[in-house]
Amino acid sequence: DDVRAKFPQVEFSLLKSVADPYPCPTHDQCVERETFEHMDERINEFFNFLRSRPEKEIAVVTHAAFLSRLFEEKLGWTGTERFKNAEVKSTVVVFEEQTTWNIAQEAKTEM
Repeated sequence: DDVRAKFPQVEFSLLKSVADPYPCPTHDQCVERETFEHMDERINEFFNFLRSRPEKEIAVVTHAAFLSRLFEEKLGWTGTERFKNAEVKSTVVVFEEQTTWNIAQEAKTEM
């Protein structure tokens, strides 16, 4: 709950937890990592959530591994740059049907 006190302007009510389920002292010392299967489940939940929202613009904050899996493996993004720490990218997501989604091939990087 400390993170909630540090960022009172952020809406945390929809998060299952603010704790990292895979904490690592350093990147090289992770004992357990999230599986692709679990990450794919989270990606599906994420897009179902996005589809349900009335907002037209939504900011998303997440780890580079999640974004890489989402864009490269699930959406077929062919961008040449990998995601970097604290990077901002803008993209358009178009829900073509109730059960499918697509993304613009070109994500703009803003630094």
